[in-house]
Order: sequence, then C-alpha cells, then structure tokens
Amino acid sequence: MIAVTLLLAAIGPWLIELLYDVRYHAAGPMVTLFALSLVPLITLTTTGPMLLAMGDSRRVLVAQLLTAVLQTCLLFVGIAGYGVLGAILAPGLATLAAYPLRAAYARRYNAWDPVQDLGMTAVGLLGSAAICLWHLERFAGLLP
Repeated sequence: MIAVTLLLAAIGPWLIELLYDVRYHAAGPMVTLFALSLVPLITLTTTGPMLLAMGDSRRVLVAQLLTAVLQTCLLFVGIAGYGVLGAILAPGLATLAAYPLRAAYARRYNAWDPVQDLGMTAVGLLGSAAICLWHLERFAGLLP
C-alpha cells in the first residue's frame, strides 16, 4: 500500500496535468500531499481489526472517537492557519496524535509491533517527503 501511495504521489501532478486542463492543475500537488497524509492511516491503524478480532469493540470505538475529535480540531486549526494545506494534512496528523492510545491498546493484547508501525511509517513519510521536495515548486499555490 505504501508503494502504491508513493507512486501515486510521484506521478499525481503529471497525471492531473495530462487528464485535466490548466484550471485544475492545482490539484496535482494536492494528490502528493494526500499521499503524505495517507501514510499514517495505512501504517498505524492496524490496531482496530486486531481489537475487533479479540472482541474488544469498545476500545475500537474509543480510538476512532479520539481520532475523529483530533481530526476535526486539526482540520479547523489547519484551515485557519494553512488553508487547503492544513485541511489535507489533518487526517494524517490526527492519526499520528492518536497512535499512543492505539499502541497502548495493542500492548494489552501483546500485539504491539513498534518496529513495523514506526518503521513503515518512517519509510512512508521519508518517501513522501522526498517526493514533496521533488515537486516543491508546485506547492507555491497551496500556501496561504
């Protein structure tokens, strides 16, 4: 999933330019930023299915509620401070902020794998950061 997300991030701006006219070219860098925001969602949300498999749906609900509240707060703060850029990054940042709770729940069932969680997240975020640097000149229109 990380590889596909990074591929889409890398070709996203060119794909938008190929498929759409110049009025929509600002969506290209947004595709790259969405990939950056999706990395934590892909790598850090595996606790939910594990908890459901263990019959612990209450903790799944608590983790999802925390993530939703954080995402909503970060969305409002992000839009106010950074416009579209803040809105795009809010889901990923909320997932990162809620991770300690998810990790604590996974530790309860001896199912926490920090090497996989943090390692794959680091790989995905480093790949996304490299792609963002590669497309840096395209981001000027997204900054307030």
